Amino acid sequence: MSFGKLPNELKYKIIEYLPHDTLKDLYDILPTSSGWKSLLASRLYSHISISNKNPMENADAYRISFKELEQLACGEIDAQVQRLDFETYLGTAVFDKYLNMLTRLYSDFIANIPQITFEGYYSDLDKFLPETLRNNMTELTLDIALSTFSTEHDPLPPKLEVLRFWGRESTAKLKLIPKSLRSISVDDVDIDIQFPSEFDDHGSFVRDMSKTFPEPLTSLSLTDYYKIRHKTFTDKLTFLCIRDCYFGPSEIVNTTWPRSLKELRLEQLYMENLTGVVFPPSLDILSLEDCGIESFKGAVFPELLQSLDISLNPFKDLDGVIFPNLKKLEFRNQDLVTLSGARFPWTLESLAGTFKGYESNEMDLLQNLRKLSGRVDNENFTFPSQVEELNLELGEDVNYSKLLFPKTIKNLSLMGGKSSNFDWKLPLLEELRLEDFHGPVQVPHTVTMLMLKSEYHDPDGLTLHEGIRHLVLSCQLTQYPLSLRELEFWDFTSKSLNLDLPNLRKLKIQAISYLQVILPSFPPKLRFIDGPFDNATMERFYSLQG
Repeated sequence: MSFGKLPNELKYKIIEYLPHDTLKDLYDILPTSSGWKSLLASRLYSHISISNKNPMENADAYRISFKELEQLACGEIDAQVQRLDFETYLGTAVFDKYLNMLTRLYSDFIANIPQITFEGYYSDLDKFLPETLRNNMTELTLDIALSTFSTEHDPLPPKLEVLRFWGRESTAKLKLIPKSLRSISVDDVDIDIQFPSEFDDHGSFVRDMSKTFPEPLTSLSLTDYYKIRHKTFTDKLTFLCIRDCYFGPSEIVNTTWPRSLKELRLEQLYMENLTGVVFPPSLDILSLEDCGIESFKGAVFPELLQSLDISLNPFKDLDGVIFPNLKKLEFRNQDLVTLSGARFPWTLESLAGTFKGYESNEMDLLQNLRKLSGRVDNENFTFPSQVEELNLELGEDVNYSKLLFPKTIKNLSLMGGKSSNFDWKLPLLEELRLEDFHGPVQVPHTVTMLMLKSEYHDPDGLTLHEGIRHLVLSCQLTQYPLSLRELEFWDFTSKSLNLDLPNLRKLKIQAISYLQVILPSFPPKLRFIDGPFDNATMERFYSLQG
């Protein structure tokens, strides 16, 4: 049976798994009369973003061009937009001009989208989204550096669910909080909050979390020097992060944790040890990163815990530490002396750490392990036979060709070490990332994502096969695979770049300071550029997009 004859329900399930670029290609080649075209449009344009952010950083949203937004607003594209994300941090003057024009011209269309989110500078909020367009806003992320945000002057949207603030030397005054708010994240901001009467008399606090939090909250994140004295949080909280705050050992011991808490992150605090600390039994995820903990011996972790991060603590070993049946464990630690007494749970699927003094053949006992990350200085290290992803930091004398990688590897990242022209013998390898390495590279033909970042690497003689779709380089090549869809340069030094790549969608450049790059022409399918491009290049790019 051909695809066209399948029931619409089955078609929709199939296209749910297709990436945005593929959906867009299919949409463009189908005739207007095709019933399948409307199905593709409903999937492609249900969640869209207007952004200069790399689309890979928001994979759920389709990064729409200005031309497509205009076509949607005018009805030329027949699709119901369910969510629109605005992100304006990286906007150039040209980007701002087009965005401002479209939000004014099509304000009625934007106002009727059920969910709108905004991420950007406080000063940009009114410029791009005046108050009349905020009724359906559900998420608001503001950088309020060097300024004051007050709900008395800028009321929060009535349907707001997620609120994030950050910015040095800034103040947020929140006196009118919508009932819908369920998540607050505050980073390096002097905060003055007065909860509304619907939350009863919760009072106010200024850098002193001295009262109970509003009942609707399910997520709370506090960062950078907040003094938290009162240890009562709403029982509806499922996520709590306290990072780099005045929240010491006595506060932690005496805290009454929310009964529904699933994820707890206590990071960059001073704890020294876990004596007397009782974690909520409901936890799935616990992070104790960089808390000055010198020993985990005697620590009692929740029995149902699935993920634990104890990295950057000054413990010397893990001898005698009893772990629950974790799926993920991280213990990156430069102070670690030996792992000779460590006993890892057999249930582990992901393990990241510093493997000093560890008998690597014991890893074969971890039959469920699929991802391994850490530092390896020994070329004789035995990797688990079934692992699919390796992320390794290698000693400078470690030669890649002498490492016995499992044939099950699909994703391999190596930092440091020496490379040579050898057969990797990894038949399933799809992603290869090499950084700060010496020597030539022979790229396996199965690789579709390749990163080569090293000041020591000489690209002469490097041959890249067709089939590579995503390429990250710290040097330019004389020839690139025509199959490329994403291309990224680091430490870029040229003032001009010519690319004859018919399938390229995304181009990103990290250049040396003050360099402006000119693109004389654009690949026909290019939809995203990020980098220090000159204004003329940006003007031509957005003009071509609509």
